[in-house]
Amino acid sequence: MTTVDFKKITHSSVSFNVLYLIPIEGTLQFKDHHLVLNANSPEFVIESQEFSSASLALDAKREGSLWDGTVTTSVQSATLPLDLTAKLSVDPSGEIALKDLYFLAPQSEVGGKLFFHFPQYTLDGALFAQAKDLSLFRRLWPQSRLKGQCGGEITFSSSPIQTVGVHLLLDHFQFDEVQSKQLTVKLNAQSIFSTPQGIISVDAEDLTFRALSLERGSLQLHSEKERLPFEVHAKGVWDYPLDLTLKGSVSPFSEFKEISIDTFDGDLVGRTFHLQNPVAITWSPATLDISEAALTYSGGWLNGQCHFSEETSEITLKSEHFPLELLSHSSRVFSLTGGAAIDLELKAKRDELSGHLNLLLEQVRLFQFGKSSPLMAKGSFSANINKEKLQLHAHLISSGHQFFTTAASLPVHVSHAPRSLTFDRNKPFSAQFFLDGRVEEI
Repeated sequence: MTTVDFKKITHSSVSFNVLYLIPIEGTLQFKDHHLVLNANSPEFVIESQEFSSASLALDAKREGSLWDGTVTTSVQSATLPLDLTAKLSVDPSGEIALKDLYFLAPQSEVGGKLFFHFPQYTLDGALFAQAKDLSLFRRLWPQSRLKGQCGGEITFSSSPIQTVGVHLLLDHFQFDEVQSKQLTVKLNAQSIFSTPQGIISVDAEDLTFRALSLERGSLQLHSEKERLPFEVHAKGVWDYPLDLTLKGSVSPFSEFKEISIDTFDGDLVGRTFHLQNPVAITWSPATLDISEAALTYSGGWLNGQCHFSEETSEITLKSEHFPLELLSHSSRVFSLTGGAAIDLELKAKRDELSGHLNLLLEQVRLFQFGKSSPLMAKGSFSANINKEKLQLHAHLISSGHQFFTTAASLPVHVSHAPRSLTFDRNKPFSAQFFLDGRVEEI
């Protein structure tokens, strides 16, 4: 008989990029084709979840060329005890099987069977899962506010090719700031260990995230060789009624990654949007290209394109009555309403930058947190750069009778790789400012 004692071996467990060190000790015995492993761990903590002890036991016998045995694991905790049992079968010629697999946690269970085939690296089997109260796992993610119920299954088949199917249903689910009355995830994929192909769909009912509230939303993504066409539908409220359709494709596997947007239609921030032509966004470690885009919306339009590389860069953007509400949806401190006209054109080479930005604020309302009435303003801003000289002009009038104007001529230094624009303190500059009114009220 061969007996091996091991003590205070550190086992590394990784969760959300955090490393947890769990000391393990136990014995390993082998005699007459009989293998017995017993391992134990004293108390340990993962995030704010305390565990008083953990144990692992393996008992397997060899009959001919096959090994058969049982695996049991138990983790003790006052609030989250965990237990796992399974029958283990190993065929050295090419299969590892886990049968009668059963995992038990408070108001939760996972069961099924799995067969791993090597050297083909294929899987067969099925697992089912059910959790009646996800909040019991919240201490593993202390800031998540996790709650809800879930149930689902995952199936594997290796004939004629490797496939996997997933069906997951979440009820009254919450994780962090995301809440949903019902969330359904379905996946059918092929060749998962080589070149994955398949389709995935996500359907949500009564989903909320901060100011976004969706009556229903859906995402469908499937594969076509190296492309992944997608389709998104959303209907609900985002400060304004929201009803959007987005269609396109993603190409993540080639050297030049690409997102193509073929359709963008719907209602957003009180306006109706329509993308008039397909738009391609292509990038690599050294380049970024956005093809010409033509977008119309109620009362206005936007056209633009850009190219960035280590040698040259160019961007053009023109817009009429651009809705400023789009710029403040992610802010909890302030919100904007109104429109702007934009005229931007920049061209850059190694150490040269030329172009202009003209911005006309047609009618802006700034709603600040803690104040009952908005600050209304209108004005203009322009910037011109040529031969390392930046000229600025700004003019702003607010509803509180505040008035601001400025003009400046500044020497700058331009670097294209890496991209930077810095003020040259060794050269003369000129500037003038004029501010009038009760600025403390702004």
